[in-house]
Amino acid sequence: NGCAVNTAGCTDPGASNYDPAATTDDGSCVYIPNLTIQEIHAGVVTGQVITSGIVTAVYGPSSSLAGNSSYAIQNGTGPFSAIWCIGAGVVAGDLVDITGSVSEVYGLRQIAGATPTVVSSGNALPAAELLTTGAVNDEQWESVRSQLLAPVSNANAGYGDWLLDDGTGNAKVANLGYDAVADSILVGLIMTPVVELGVTYRVTAPNFYSYGAWKLVPTVATDVVRLGCMDVTFMNYDPLAAEDDGSCSNLAG
Repeated sequence: NGCAVNTAGCTDPGASNYDPAATTDDGSCVYIPNLTIQEIHAGVVTGQVITSGIVTAVYGPSSSLAGNSSYAIQNGTGPFSAIWCIGAGVVAGDLVDITGSVSEVYGLRQIAGATPTVVSSGNALPAAELLTTGAVNDEQWESVRSQLLAPVSNANAGYGDWLLDDGTGNAKVANLGYDAVADSILVGLIMTPVVELGVTYRVTAPNFYSYGAWKLVPTVATDVVRLGCMDVTFMNYDPLAAEDDGSCSNLAG
């Protein structure tokens, strides 16, 4: 009969339940809060959020996360500047806007069902926080890109984990991405394990939480740097060292 149909609903395109067919706004619009990562950690935030950050590391499916792929994003540096995201479709260095649902699962604050929108790619990663091995176990560094510089106190702690200790307590390194414990390098004619008891390493990776423990989770071999004497003319020359630590000496022991 040519009469206009009056349809009630949410008429705001900025709302999550926007109805393009609605002609009259009925006050039902729902808005997803847009929060920084720091704001998510600071408050009792659950449910849908929008946030943003730079992807610092990407991981394949893992039993630690119910078989899901995941990645860490970070907003700047400092305490509480990063969060774990459950999902895929990004690479390290992507600046992303994320929509998903915040929850805490087995002690890890995370964004489930993370849907990324890539704003730009190839960005520099946030500078890693140099922590003592004891400080890794502090919640403020959860998911934050961190760095440890310490000798190995246990070269195989089980389940792909190994331990570093600079005198402040053990810190775990785990195989969520790169499995250093299972890796080896050919030296001469001998396959030599990458991880060696007593040797100092620099490990750079996000700080993950699972099975009741904090752990750095490198993604590639270059995240694990062995320090030692790199001068072949010295008695303590280390053919596996990737960075000289000034320890070269011709003194026995």
